[in-house]
Amino acid sequence: MKRMKKIASILDAIFRIVYYCTIAAFVFTCIMLLLLWWLYLIDSDLLKLFRTELTFGSISFTVADSVTATRNTGFLFMLSGTIYALVELPVFWMTFSSIRGILTPMKEGRPFDSNIARYLKRLAWLTIVNGILTQIIQNVLTGNTLAGYDLNELFLSDKITGVSVTHSYDLSFLIYALILFLMSFVFRHGTELQKLSDETL
Repeated sequence: MKRMKKIASILDAIFRIVYYCTIAAFVFTCIMLLLLWWLYLIDSDLLKLFRTELTFGSISFTVADSVTATRNTGFLFMLSGTIYALVELPVFWMTFSSIRGILTPMKEGRPFDSNIARYLKRLAWLTIVNGILTQIIQNVLTGNTLAGYDLNELFLSDKITGVSVTHSYDLSFLIYALILFLMSFVFRHGTELQKLSDETL
């Protein structure tokens, strides 16, 4: 029990720092987004300074200054990035808040507190939301890139005769969410057994 309380206290201290860093990051991101939108409204061409790479998985290509998009991709890039930041950071904040909610009773020696199961279930739903959001944004940005640049013109040569794009989806987050749901059921059952034991005594 002492070891559990000690480890939980150390982890809670770490996640408390991360928790406040997430709040600071959210405020900083909001300021930067306002600045970027202001710059975009003044001159949309300024976004070229921030969009000089084409990224496909782990491979990135730097685009020359002479290469221009076939359509205005700046607005969709800004809009999707803004939505992602304004939704993703609060999800991170709620995630770290839930983790601290789990660690608080544990560092007090109460591993079967009723709040632990509730926070585990909350973490499971946050994992699903984060996973879905990430998949959507990645595909939106990829689709925006594919529609904005003529890949055939950029890559086709006597050594590369064709360009094809395959969309992939990573659904591993559903496994993590399922594990968290199962853990919430286990801790809820443990809480009920603890309550029955206390009533018997």
